Amino acid sequence: ALATATSPSTITISDTGRFIAMGGATVPTDKITISGDGYIDFSGMAGTENVSGSITGSRDYGQAQNVNVIGNWEVKNNAYVIIRGDFIVNENVTVTIRAGSQIVIIGDTSKMDISGTLNIEAGASFIVAKSENTEISGTVNNNGAFYINMGTVEILEGGVVNSRGVSTDGHIY
Repeated sequence: ALATATSPSTITISDTGRFIAMGGATVPTDKITISGDGYIDFSGMAGTENVSGSITGSRDYGQAQNVNVIGNWEVKNNAYVIIRGDFIVNENVTVTIRAGSQIVIIGDTSKMDISGTLNIEAGASFIVAKSENTEISGTVNNNGAFYINMGTVEILEGGVVNSRGVSTDGHIY
């Protein structure tokens, strides 16, 4: 066999086997064994996606995909957005999460930089489930749920967080 699953958490790629990871994929590289000429192709996961406008459906950005907000971006209609790579909200740009929608940041090496404005409406959620580093030099207006599970959030000079409440198991500086 060129690729076999030896247990629910282990993948073995051997001989000339190939494992292709596409956008939205999470690859537990510590659980993969490669031998012979086998390999993992991460090219479908890589890159930066510049976003603006609105998103009305669910989307899962892979661990090597970075989300760069270059114009106002609205997450609405119960959209569920997972970002496993970096999340960058540029200066003079606003991200608005409408009621019923949520953005989840979850990545071992993901970084988040909010230099613009993040608006979290009542009934909306912004969840930092896992992030290596989060910096806020812009403004976060929270009327919904802003939850920090794992990671460190730094409020830099000029950064502002207006919130009904922030829940954290992580750190805020």
